[in-house]
Parts: sequence; structure tokens; C-alpha cells
Amino acid sequence: MIMFSGMLGGALFLSFSATIFTQSLRKQIPLQDPGADAQAIVAAGATEFRKILTPSEIGGILIAYARSIDRVFYLITAITAVSFFLAFGLGFKDIREKKAPKEEKEAMEKV
Repeated sequence: MIMFSGMLGGALFLSFSATIFTQSLRKQIPLQDPGADAQAIVAAGATEFRKILTPSEIGGILIAYARSIDRVFYLITAITAVSFFLAFGLGFKDIREKKAPKEEKEAMEKV
């Protein structure tokens, strides 16, 4: 159950992060560079967008990318904070086997 929850949470939040990043980037590009084609830049991706832009446009687009990544980090920070506080509610249970008192005494004598 723990493995399933970890994998499901990772898959869900990866999808959420990608959606937040893409939607934020589509909103930020027109704000930073009104003349740029946001759809073409998003379609080109982070490694290829420099090939379709002029050098004067790259600065604004980099700011748009940085602000979009910031929004993804806000999500990650919120999830981490919630997980941290929920972990306190789990408690602690010692699952190690307990030695019988006689066995403990014999083990101490051997030392």
C-alpha cells in the first residue's frame, strides 16, 4: 500500500506540475513579450525555443520560463508542508521483536 501510494502520488503530481507549468508559460509569454507566438514557443520546448526567436526576444521568454517554474515550486512546497504535518499524526510503533528478560540477562553476562 505504501509503494502504491508513493507511485500514485508521484504520477499525479508530475501531471499537475506539467499542467501548471504549461498553462503558466502560455500566460507569461504574452506578458513578457507581447509580440511572441506563445503556442509556437511552448511547442518548441525548452531546448529548441531559442532557434525560433531573435536574440532580443530571448530575455523576456527566459523570464516567462523562470516564473512558470516558480509556480511549480509553489506546488511542491505546499505538498511538502502538508506531508510534513500529516506525518506527525502517524505516530511511532516499535516493531522490533522484544527479547525475554532471561535472554537479555544471559546476553549481558556474555559481554
